[in-house]
Amino acid sequence: MRRFVICCVAAVLFVPGMTVKRAVAQTDMSAFPLTKAIPADVFIAVATRANPEREFLDQYWGEVTKAFMDSGILTDVWDLITDAVPDEQIDEVEDIADRFGTLTKKVDWAALFQKEMVFAQRFHSSPQGSFYAEGVILGRIDKQKAPANYAALKSILDEIVKLIETKAGPGTVGVKEVKRNGLSITTLASPQAPDIGVHVALWNDVIIFGYGGSGMIDDSVALLKGSAKKPGLVTTPRFNNAFAQLPPAEDELVFWDIHRMFGSIQDMLSVINQGMAGHNAAAQATQPAEQDQSAAWLKFAATVLSDVSMFDSMASVTWTDGYRVFSDKVVSLRDGARSSPLYKIINDKRDLKHFETFIPKEAESFEVSAGIEPTRLYDYLVHLVRDEVPDGKGILTQFEQMQKEWKLDIRKDVLSLLEGTSATAVMGKDWILMIKVTNEKKTNAQVGRLLDAINDLLGQQNALMISKVQITEGVEFKQLSHPMMMMMGGMSPPVLGCAEDRFMLASSARIVRKCLRTAAGDHPNITKSKRWKAEALAPKGSVTSISFADETKTSQEWQAAIAGVSMGMGMMGMFAGDAPPQAQKIFTAIPPILAKLGPVVGKMDFYQSSAAYESFDGHRWYVHQVQNYKKPSQRHPDEVKEARAP
Repeated sequence: MRRFVICCVAAVLFVPGMTVKRAVAQTDMSAFPLTKAIPADVFIAVATRANPEREFLDQYWGEVTKAFMDSGILTDVWDLITDAVPDEQIDEVEDIADRFGTLTKKVDWAALFQKEMVFAQRFHSSPQGSFYAEGVILGRIDKQKAPANYAALKSILDEIVKLIETKAGPGTVGVKEVKRNGLSITTLASPQAPDIGVHVALWNDVIIFGYGGSGMIDDSVALLKGSAKKPGLVTTPRFNNAFAQLPPAEDELVFWDIHRMFGSIQDMLSVINQGMAGHNAAAQATQPAEQDQSAAWLKFAATVLSDVSMFDSMASVTWTDGYRVFSDKVVSLRDGARSSPLYKIINDKRDLKHFETFIPKEAESFEVSAGIEPTRLYDYLVHLVRDEVPDGKGILTQFEQMQKEWKLDIRKDVLSLLEGTSATAVMGKDWILMIKVTNEKKTNAQVGRLLDAINDLLGQQNALMISKVQITEGVEFKQLSHPMMMMMGGMSPPVLGCAEDRFMLASSARIVRKCLRTAAGDHPNITKSKRWKAEALAPKGSVTSISFADETKTSQEWQAAIAGVSMGMGMMGMFAGDAPPQAQKIFTAIPPILAKLGPVVGKMDFYQSSAAYESFDGHRWYVHQVQNYKKPSQRHPDEVKEARAP
């Protein structure tokens, strides 16, 4: 009998069309023990854990945090807030701040999620028609510290109740603690819905924050105990199949059940629609137009959700190697996705076999993308507006009339000329945008028409100055200049035109020439760059998009942006003489605060570069990314030289 059973099993496994194969996630879930607490019906789950390899990041961000706390910004912001408080209320506000400040200091916030953290969320629905999100955040903490931290968090909820009661009266909200089977739950909620609110819970060495209903906390603890009646997420084939496509996670893993999320929202819309249908029958005589429009918008939302539901799930993993943080992601489509109108826009036949063709070796940053089908996207949106949007036909009629006035058919004269593939590159102060076109001659003609239309709009006295620029033999571009460019920090006159089946817009003719020489094979491309080889991700085979970004000057760029905002706020303050006194105070106070933020941002000088590429096999997208960080010696080279000096 036993032999007969074995033969039957073997037949099932090997008969064509009946193969049974269970995928096993490559990540060792025992390394993320809190994932055991995630119920199977969630639509999003995130798990992180401490990794000694990431200590350098803790140190880097610790420097930023210290600089921020030492900057005095919090004091300035608090002064700005208290200045807006009436004198008779200032003592009350300061008392509230002192009370909450004292209570929050009793919580060891850093320890709550230092070892491990899990976040998960699901939608809750009931036969009575209630629908809301509920979620949990779990953190593992030293068992000796757990009770004290739970008590401190509970005290904060108690204080929130006291504060609300002083303004809204007793009984508006309440705090209730329930203890059962080693689990303690404290809930802040309204008496009308005592189980729906904000929750803090403790079980052994696990602190749990919850929102929505408390049922998810019970489910999570039951899974941790091993007493749950239903399996957890990490035991499901759906979860394991997603992560079987990925390398092992070391730092973080994310699972997003896209189909479940959109399906739940569709169920909610269906319940609302049914409720409205019953209500409409009674209200039709008094408000027929309003009821019909509400139903139409619900139908529009349902249609969009149905189209987007071609996506099935997303899974990602993260790991650290030296001063590099890698992440891989897979996004899967549902069976039958090819029949979706959105799939036709994406088009699985689009790929880049030679992404490097136009990207010179000297490019500090670049991005190349196969893009989407512009005309198909346009047709989809027109169909959506015409058939699903209330008064959509009227909107399209107005749009068509506007195009006639412009003497322009957007689909025929613009979108049909764009193939979809695009590329950008940055070299020093030079930049370029390249878009593949279907017809160079027609594109050049349309660009000329557009420039003429812009000059007609600007008027003769303020028109763009257009001159011809020789790029290479037989290739001529237009250069645009305007007095406003000099006022914008001396912006160089851009050039634009078509070459090699690409429309190009660039900061100079110099970078256009270099890109064309690279495409012709007369100049080395980006794959010959030593930095690219050391810091980027080299794809195997064709890709749908690829990028590399130099981030060595990130902190300086942010400092410059902050300085620009500060200057703008200062100028606004100069012209705010007629504004209310409180608004004038804000305009005056913000620039000094932003000035203090500059040195804080300066501490964020640890970014080196980032790179990514994406591929698509017709059913799944695979995304590979890396974030490169500077080594300490690269951040402060002068200090290192001093230390080494005899």
